Amino acid sequence: MIGAGTKISKSVHISHNVQIGKDCLITGCVAIAGSTRIGDNVWISPNATLLNKLKIGNNVFISIGATVTQDIEDNFQALGRKVLPKR
Repeated sequence: MIGAGTKISKSVHISHNVQIGKDCLITGCVAIAGSTRIGDNVWISPNATLLNKLKIGNNVFISIGATVTQDIEDNFQALGRKVLPKR
């Protein structure tokens, strides 16, 4: 399921059972593994990877090349190659 107003660039892999909220931006070469839930107003930068069964909150920014291995709460910036959420 993909929410209203969400934009997805070319070369994005979205696996099975993924839910994406409204007004999100998913840029090129992003990989989203199965059963991941993404909230509203989420920006996923190029070459980011989200592992399976994650919960990404609302108003989250995921940086270029990030590998997300854990859930991210609302209003976080996930920065760096090995993601450590920042408020």
